[in-house]
Amino acid sequence: MYEKTTRSRKFDRRCGSTTLALGLLIALATLAMTILAMAQTPPVSVSKTASPDQAPTGSITQYAVIFSNSSANPVDLNTLADTLPPGFSFVSMGPGDIIDNPSGSTGTIVWTGGPYTVPASGTLTMQYNVLIEAPASAVPYSNHVEAELSTGETIFAKATVLVLGPHLSGSKTPSVTTIPDRAPLDYTVSLTNDGSADATIGVITDTLPAAFRFLQMVSGPLPEPIQQGNNLIWTGPFSLPMGDSLVFTYRVKADGTAGHLHANSVWAAYDGLVAGPYQASVMVTINLTRAFLPIVTKYPTPPPINYKLAYESKPGDNYEIYSIEYDGTDLFNISNLSGGDMDPDCTEFVPGQTSGGFG
Repeated sequence: MYEKTTRSRKFDRRCGSTTLALGLLIALATLAMTILAMAQTPPVSVSKTASPDQAPTGSITQYAVIFSNSSANPVDLNTLADTLPPGFSFVSMGPGDIIDNPSGSTGTIVWTGGPYTVPASGTLTMQYNVLIEAPASAVPYSNHVEAELSTGETIFAKATVLVLGPHLSGSKTPSVTTIPDRAPLDYTVSLTNDGSADATIGVITDTLPAAFRFLQMVSGPLPEPIQQGNNLIWTGPFSLPMGDSLVFTYRVKADGTAGHLHANSVWAAYDGLVAGPYQASVMVTINLTRAFLPIVTKYPTPPPINYKLAYESKPGDNYEIYSIEYDGTDLFNISNLSGGDMDPDCTEFVPGQTSGGFG
């Protein structure tokens, strides 16, 4: 009994030592990760907002940027830049700690008057005005400000602006992607106003492949197009409310070089903007026609041949013309020249007649 108890105590001491060691290792690992995370977290953070964050083309939005220092020491911004979206351009600085103008007005603009110091446990602010000349979009335009800290980290923040107005997106789809030469083919065009205002479409143009020919409208609200060469032109105005779609289908004759991919595109002009081109491609193949012909295995028996012979005689001064069957039967006098019959006609011969002429 004593021996078993001693062994149990020794086992407990070993287990306790192992548990203590594992706990110490876990604590050390946690401390190391905390220190590493603290070392990787920049002492300065940045935020950026746009006001207004929804605006029509031609308006001004103002970006506000705030740098916040969470450390007990001041931190410098060694570099400071902002990448503007296409169609956005810098206009002027607003109130704030940084008031000097950047170099450049479009694309990446850079403030070169630094370094700019973010005070310990404090903030550094800047505001700047931007002109919006980008077209309306269903997706907001995004841009970001970026700064390199004197502590070695790079921080950035982004802001988005939705440009208000009509915006069309579209597609063009063939009924098949492979078609025999000279066969009919349907194209379906869809235009959707996914913008923030109603659209007015002025004209829709579709350029067919060189050898394709328009046949007819199949469905949709559009009339027959005007044809100018290979261009199909639908002239508006066609109203397309926000959130609505215009869908129409038309038929063409897919006449073209076999074995080639034939592509064509459609686009729409609306409110001073252009949607598209939206392309569709079709492979034209050789048109094979199957014909079922009867097979003749035996020629029909021809009708029996009925030969007639003709000869003339001259009894005295009178010429006579006779007909006779090829077997020597049915002798017949078919003329009497002395009686005035100068134009005998064998087609008037009546079988069985034995005398008389044709007059």
